[in-house]
Formats: sequence, C-alpha cells, structure tokens
Amino acid sequence: MTNRTVDGDQVSPYRLAHLVLRVSSLERSVAWYSEVLGARVVGSGGFFAGLTYDEEHHRIAFIEVAGTARETETFGASAVVEDEAERAAAAGADAIQFSTEPGLEHVAFTYDSLGGLLNTYVRLRDHDIKPILSINHGPTTSLYYSDPDGFRVELQIDNLPMGTAQEFVDSQTNMVGIPIDPEELLRRYEAGEPVQTLVTWEAWRQPEPATS
Repeated sequence: MTNRTVDGDQVSPYRLAHLVLRVSSLERSVAWYSEVLGARVVGSGGFFAGLTYDEEHHRIAFIEVAGTARETETFGASAVVEDEAERAAAAGADAIQFSTEPGLEHVAFTYDSLGGLLNTYVRLRDHDIKPILSINHGPTTSLYYSDPDGFRVELQIDNLPMGTAQEFVDSQTNMVGIPIDPEELLRRYEAGEPVQTLVTWEAWRQPEPATS
C-alpha cells in the first residue's frame, strides 16, 4: 500500500456544482427555469425542488419561503465606468440596476457557441421570455433575464480564451461593456457575418455624434 501525504496545498474546484435559490413560488420558479435552461425536475417534495440539464444530479435547486419578489435596486451599470466616453458607450446597460446591499446579484450559465445562445434566445422570445439587457462585456456576450422573483440570470458565451480575457479586462476602463441588440445580433448571425466579428466591441459601438 502506497502512503499518501496531505500537505494543505491550495486546490481549486474544477466546475460549478449547483446553485440554490430561495423563491416565493416553487411551482412558478421550477416552470421558469425549466423553460429557460431546458432543464428537467430531478427531485421535489414539499418546499424543495431540484433541476438538472446535464449529468449533474442537480444544477439548481429551490427552497420555497414566505416572501415576495426583490425590490428595484439602486444605481445603474454605467455608474461604475470611470472614463466619460466609455460611460456614454455603456449607458444602455443601466437597464440593469445594482444593489448596494449584500446578496446574490445574478447566476450565469455558459453556452458553447453563439449559435447555441441565439437558439436559446429565439426559443425563449417565442415563449415571451425576453432579456432585460443584452451586452457584450468584452470577455463574454451576455443576455440577462429576470426570473419570477427578480433574480437575474445571465446566459452567456465566452468571447475570448481565459488568458486573453484577463488581459482584455486589465486593459480597459469600461468594466461594464457595450449594449447590443439581440435581434440585430440574430440577423447578422443568420446573414453569415463571422462570429469572431460579432463578439467584438467594434461591431457594436455607435458612431460618435456629428459636431457642428
């Protein structure tokens, strides 16, 4: 038998296992997340239910509590952008308001391609589930939704490899990104515009207003 040594080295988890949300209506949240994520119920009873969409026994779970949906929050996304010109570019992101109180801000789910993300967008749109914000953050292209209790759900793709993404973030003063139009993104994708173009900021920057 070979001896093993545990020396306290730092070890990181290799994937996100699951999320648990407190919700005001178990039935309503299960229906919404099942539709949005294409998930199935894997366990439920009383005040608890779990969903999965892959090999994990549950990726997201819900506990029903006596409460109501979250209140409107306090300040817009562009407020965190220091550079004035970039703040203007990010102003459309104010559709998402951030809270100054501790708590869950949003949960994010990554798709493996822009085609997968857009197929999900169309399916949800046709069920009258529409993004509250669509934005190219630089490292990701992201569609944000609001669940029945007001929690935000980000559906995203990675635009850049991890190392390049960090370099991009380190080089920017705009820490929010540039809002995009998902219908235009869909149209341009279907028209055959290269994905590597569609996931850049340059593809979405608005022209500077003309000066007299």
